[in-house]
Amino acid sequence: IHFFYKVLTDTKAVAAGKYHTLVLKKDGTLWVAGLNDSGQLGYKNVQVQYRFVEVLSNVSSIACGSFHSLVLKKDGTLLATGFNKNGQLGTSDFIDKKAFVKVLTDVIAISAMGDCSFALKKDGTLWVTGYNSYGQLGVAKNSSINIFTQVFDKVKTASTSGFHSLLIKDDGSVWATGYNYYGQLGTKDRRDRTPWTLIFADPSS
Repeated sequence: IHFFYKVLTDTKAVAAGKYHTLVLKKDGTLWVAGLNDSGQLGYKNVQVQYRFVEVLSNVSSIACGSFHSLVLKKDGTLLATGFNKNGQLGTSDFIDKKAFVKVLTDVIAISAMGDCSFALKKDGTLWVTGYNSYGQLGVAKNSSINIFTQVFDKVKTASTSGFHSLLIKDDGSVWATGYNYYGQLGTKDRRDRTPWTLIFADPSS
């Protein structure tokens, strides 16, 4: 299709992986379509789903990595499914999941990209899991981790590109970690950073 085509109505949010799509409707239902070879749709045992199908309800937020999916339920429960060879599901193993599994509670916001997953809890702590070869998770070791690990507190928001990551603390300060070859961390050089490095401090704080 080379033009926009209406596929669903009453939508609230969308998220796209490399070859799969999640759509959150206003009524809290989750609809999925696309490639499902690693279980990234969390729907049955099919390789490809060509039409949107409903798979979950009571959903508040969604996020996609390249081949995995995160779903935040209205009660703060975080669910994950799909490709897990770098531990991005946070299930304490490296085994792909074909259906959504519970991985965290008390979550208020999520972010995913590539093979990384971020979760912000309501107490302001940031939890991360997945691919970490460039230090993009901001943990001490530059290797993948397979369980959600707390890396920061007093966090307001956070986001990952899959290779580098940024967060904003409650005091307005900006912190970054990970791949920096193109200067994307704003550190005035090209050196990768890990763990988290202060980039900007709010002078009013």
